Amino acid sequence: MKDKGMTDERGSPLLKDQWVEELLRYWKRKGFIRSEEEAFEDLILDSSQLIKPLEKLVSSPFVIIDVGTGIGVPGIPLTLHIRSSGPLHLKDKLERVILVDRQGRKVRAVAGAVNHLRGKGLLRDLKIIPLKCEVEELVYLLPSLIQGKPLKVLLARAVAPPPDIFHLVSPLMERGDLFLWQFSHRWEELRETLEPTFNRLGLRLELIHAYKLGDKKRYVIALRKEENRRE
Repeated sequence: MKDKGMTDERGSPLLKDQWVEELLRYWKRKGFIRSEEEAFEDLILDSSQLIKPLEKLVSSPFVIIDVGTGIGVPGIPLTLHIRSSGPLHLKDKLERVILVDRQGRKVRAVAGAVNHLRGKGLLRDLKIIPLKCEVEELVYLLPSLIQGKPLKVLLARAVAPPPDIFHLVSPLMERGDLFLWQFSHRWEELRETLEPTFNRLGLRLELIHAYKLGDKKRYVIALRKEENRRE
């Protein structure tokens, strides 16, 4: 694969390095992707766009909870980026990563990727938990999975159309401090659809990052409980 890096409007710099190569090779060997080049942009670079929002919004110890992780996106690439080349305060404060999916085969794929990377000497010092469960079950499971009271950062990457994304995360918002969602829908339409509902529940919807990935315009929104927002 050709060496790449990005420093333009698409986000923070990201060069091809060991973890990129290892993850893409593993996905390709297992048949999860067809092209390493396409996956580099569509999965690796797209996941890296969450660095900027995290840099703006997170200043205390935190846990990443990737909801509907699939083959581990954005959770695994984001975690690797944070630990290898991310801002120092994020690297030091990331306590653990929980990768959630309702399908057992996807959770097994994620566990296989994590084990493969650890076999190559990556992420051995970070607690990573692949978890098969429904999103609604997380409300009851998280207290046993998280030590202390770190900031909970929930992630989702275009897992559903706008009406369904609220249904997926609403059981968690009482317990989660921050929800970041990557999507390609038009921002103004999304805001008009969801903001009145979130306002009634004391939640704040904010466009935190916009970028281009190839010829696609992408967005990251942040959803926070007003009364639980950390300074």
